[in-house]
Amino acid sequence: MINFKKFLLTTALLLSFSSISQAQTTPPARVDYSSLKVGEASQQSTIDLLGKPLHIDKNPDGRSVYMYETAPDELTGFMFNKEGILAKIAVFKKNK
Repeated sequence: MINFKKFLLTTALLLSFSSISQAQTTPPARVDYSSLKVGEASQQSTIDLLGKPLHIDKNPDGRSVYMYETAPDELTGFMFNKEGILAKIAVFKKNK
């Protein structure tokens, strides 16, 4: 539960700092990540498709979260298990 709280805090901080998203070029209307399947995609296949993450959160137990700006108004977290396989995808709307 503590790691999930850390993830939520990290996400909230990313959403609150608009300068982070302004430092990057504006992404296309929507990034297509539909080929990344939960339980199949690896960290490397995610990077190969989407490029370098905006932020990486590494937990002590080996799990990690890669954050990407997947649309002008949203961030997407790709959560990986300790084996480096995609476990969950969570989409967060940015505050305007």
